[in-house]
Amino acid sequence: MPRRPRSLTRPCARLVDLASHVNDGGFWIVSRSFNLTVRDTLKTRTVLETILSAVGFAMAATLSTLI
Repeated sequence: MPRRPRSLTRPCARLVDLASHVNDGGFWIVSRSFNLTVRDTLKTRTVLETILSAVGFAMAATLSTLI
């Protein structure tokens, strides 16, 4: 368990943001720019957001143990 739980607040908030794709303006910009269907854009963004969230959480957890 990290010594500073506050340091994990931002990565946890990022995990909550994972499911808000369709309300995000970036979702529609990517969809229109690359001529993707909503389904394809959702698949792509879900994978990318999951990777981004997991890496951010791992980095924050690692840093909280080192600091």
